[in-house]
Amino acid sequence: MTIKSKYSESQAPFYSQEALFDSKGIKSAECSCPVGDDGHCKHIVALLLT
Repeated sequence: MTIKSKYSESQAPFYSQEALFDSKGIKSAECSCPVGDDGHCKHIVALLLT
């Protein structure tokens, strides 16, 4: 299963997030924000909590 979203605090820039799951849980996550390359940013946390 894959969850995708886009986020922006105002109008721009938009950050895209993606989390991939397998039968064991989260397989990978990434975000297009400056700190999101390894999936450890606040946007990924927000995606997973929604």
